[in-house]
Amino acid sequence: MLDDAASQHQGQLFTLINGDLALLFPPGDHGVGLAATLVNLFAADAPDPGLLLSRWLMPEHFAELTAFLDAIPTLAAPGTTERDSGLAAVTALFNAVEARRIRELLERQTGVLVTLSGSERVVPLFREIRFSLAALEARAAASGHVTADPFLFRHLIAKLDMFMLAATTGDIDHDRPMLAGVRSGGMFLHVNMSLEAAMSSAFDRLAEAAARSSARISVEIAMIEAFADADLFFRARERVRQAGFRLVLDDVTHHALLVTKPAALGYDYLKLDWSRQLLQSNDTLDSVIRAIDPSKIILQKADTEDAVRWGLVRGVRRFQGRHIDAILAAGRLAVCPAATDCSLRKCIEREGAATQAGRIGCRNFALLDSSVVDTSQAA
Repeated sequence: MLDDAASQHQGQLFTLINGDLALLFPPGDHGVGLAATLVNLFAADAPDPGLLLSRWLMPEHFAELTAFLDAIPTLAAPGTTERDSGLAAVTALFNAVEARRIRELLERQTGVLVTLSGSERVVPLFREIRFSLAALEARAAASGHVTADPFLFRHLIAKLDMFMLAATTGDIDHDRPMLAGVRSGGMFLHVNMSLEAAMSSAFDRLAEAAARSSARISVEIAMIEAFADADLFFRARERVRQAGFRLVLDDVTHHALLVTKPAALGYDYLKLDWSRQLLQSNDTLDSVIRAIDPSKIILQKADTEDAVRWGLVRGVRRFQGRHIDAILAAGRLAVCPAATDCSLRKCIEREGAATQAGRIGCRNFALLDSSVVDTSQAA
């Protein structure tokens, strides 16, 4: 909820070292509406709102805020820095993960093509396999809040990449639920990986499995990694091409588009992160999008109707996000003969599950995993 509030109010969400969440955003209604929502939501567990929520307005409450921050106990041992403690938490979490249970930390999400004519207005194009932030945060709770530091978090993901590649390779060979719908020329499978993973023998085994099963794969590499080590990126890109995979430049912000030339990296598709700041008119950004070709852009984190509308106006037709999840689920529920006991939320969660346990309750797996969804009845 706080993450949604951050995206809607030009704010930023932080996870503090003690597990508290801090949301910074422009004044607006001074947070009164959000505070009331949170109080109502947790009224049964925390009748006293003061136990749950603190609200400070700057600059008048600066002293109260600093006093709160000063009172937070540190998790670091004497003589170590907070970053040292975070690195230890990353190592502890990595050591606690069992390769055979890696799927419990994964999730999948469908990306679509939105057409403006014809009977199929929303066409599933690919399924992305990635680490679930919620699952990692839950697992990290016992060893420190590793997701609070984006660089440590990326370090953790890079360490876990080999486990994910191994699981993905095995699931391609055995057509397991995580990859249902992507074998034998179905939807593309998008796999997030670090540059090191793309250069590994685990990547070679993934390529061999894809060739055996005719699975079509796209490799997603974060833009920040590509620019951090351009030489390694270009070598990894060559391996991706040799394997017959597509290359997707991931985690591209609109700020990055204004100060870089991502086309020099030679991608097949670029994933642009949605931000509500994009609703503000920016002729320069619009011209950049036209120059890099909107047909090569996937607008991800498209969690609202506004995001999809913004993209369509600029010629973007590929989308991924919670709003798309809801549209697809509504389309399935409208035609599924077994949908009597299902809800929109349950259908979304089951489609996003990477394990059979997460799909329990669905009685129409063929429709759940289908690359053809009739959304005409879901409006």
